[in-house]
Amino acid sequence: MPIVFAAVSPRGAIGIPELCSDEERGLAAATTAGLEELGRRFAAAAPEAVVVLTPDTAHVPGAIAVVVACGHAGSLLCAYGAAIELVCPCDRELALAVLGQLWSHEVPAVGPSFGGNDPSAAGGSC
Repeated sequence: MPIVFAAVSPRGAIGIPELCSDEERGLAAATTAGLEELGRRFAAAAPEAVVVLTPDTAHVPGAIAVVVACGHAGSLLCAYGAAIELVCPCDRELALAVLGQLWSHEVPAVGPSFGGNDPSAAGGSC
């Protein structure tokens, strides 16, 4: 599977207009515009799968964590009561392959998961 898109992106709620107060909205207009352009380019690339590298999920001292869960879900709630949610499936086979490649190059890595990920308990797949 070739890499068809890669990006480094800013993060933070101030770049998400839905999470900003009226006073904050517009403070990060350039960031918001950049994130929207990133979204357009991402959509145009039409990747088969996405690998996200972020410091914001599993923290494992001395190792890279490749989450091998069957899915992800989360939400952000701001102080003003606004919220956004994300629920998405994960390509567990790809995550395990990434983890295997890291190990083959002697990169310290672990594969944490959340809850039960026994494929046989889920009808044979995640």
